[in-house]
Amino acid sequence: VSEMMSLSYSFGALLAGLVWGSIDSDEIRRAESVVHTLSSLFGSFYMTCLGMLVSPSFLWAHRVAILTLVVALCTIKTLAAATVLRCHFGFPCRPALAAGTAVAHVSTVSLFFVGRAQELGLFS
Repeated sequence: VSEMMSLSYSFGALLAGLVWGSIDSDEIRRAESVVHTLSSLFGSFYMTCLGMLVSPSFLWAHRVAILTLVVALCTIKTLAAATVLRCHFGFPCRPALAAGTAVAHVSTVSLFFVGRAQELGLFS
């Protein structure tokens, strides 16, 4: 459908997901279990590939630059979150800065793990 309308495959996947989520049947539940299994499999391949790409000798040789970038990125993310909380939501400065600091280290991978832990019922 999205190809006929000259839209991207991503938009087609979004539409398929919306349609898929609105249907409730035994076949859908079985298909979801297969997709979930494949998702877990490819997720583990992704994490394994990341681990194979990391070279300890490269990390050690460039440790100062890496640490500088990490500190700079965390500082920017802290200030951005604190600014949004302060300016748009009216939080006082200290709580906004504390909340900004709390979320500065959050990344896509950590959000993936939190979502997975929630699915497994490790916390609510």
